[in-house]
Parts: sequence; structure tokens; C-alpha cells
Amino acid sequence: MLAYDFAALAGALRGFTVQSSVTWQDAEIEDAVDPANEGNEVPYAWEEKAAWSLQYETEELWRIALGGVYVGDSFSDEANTAVENANGNLGINSSRTIWDAQLSHDTDWGQKARVRFSVGVTNLFDDEWSVHSRGGFFGGGKVAGPPQQLYVGLQVNL
Repeated sequence: MLAYDFAALAGALRGFTVQSSVTWQDAEIEDAVDPANEGNEVPYAWEEKAAWSLQYETEELWRIALGGVYVGDSFSDEANTAVENANGNLGINSSRTIWDAQLSHDTDWGQKARVRFSVGVTNLFDDEWSVHSRGGFFGGGKVAGPPQQLYVGLQVNL
């Protein structure tokens, strides 16, 4: 038997918050227009997805956050075509993990308002990813996911 009294860690972990979620799904096509696709995976429906966030807040209301999301593989069509075609609109959409980070500070503004200033980065490690698209707004083909983005935010709560 292994046991540990986590109460001893309470003081050392003050200010830390951990959040996470995991989703599993098995989405299959039913009543397919083309009977050959019956039972195939639904396009763009990954089997697993996970999201997480670790935050630390100081007594001075500085907050540091590091989080991310993982999305599993998915197919781009009802036939579950595995090999990418020349147009880039068919094939497997590869799994990806994208990390984000943020630094923020809260201050009181008068007696009833609170202001939060933040700076952060999405796609922290500038991972390149894409999905196969069969049309719509982007016209089809291989569509790149968002690149690394830096941002500054100001939030006022009255």
C-alpha cells in the first residue's frame, strides 16, 4: 500500500490551479448515402481530444498560465481516404498538440472596478499543422492552421 498525506503540500501549492478535460468519441456513419461508407468514421471527428491548463496566481494578483490542447487524427471524407490526393482536399488530418501561455495582472480601479492586463502567445512553439478541406470559404485543398500569435489584452470589470 502506498499512501501520502497531501495536506503537507497545501502551503507549497497555494496559488496553483490545474484544469483538464479528456474526450473520447467513436463517431461512425449510419444510413450512408453511399453504402460503401456505412460504418466509416465521420469526417473531421477525432477519436480523442484533451485540454489542460496550469495556472499560478500570486498574492499580488499576477497570474501565469500554461495550457494546451491535443486533437487526434481524423479523416477528411466519408470514404475515410487515408492517402492525400494531389489537390490536398483528401487524406488524414494529423493529430496535433498546441500550447498556449499567458501572463496577466489584476488591479483595482476605483472602488468597484477591476482591470486585468494580459500578454500571451497562442501556438507557443509555432507548430505547423493543417487540415484537408473539400471546399467552402477557403476553396478546398490543404488549409494551414493558425501560426504563432502574440497578443495583448485589457479587460475592465465594473
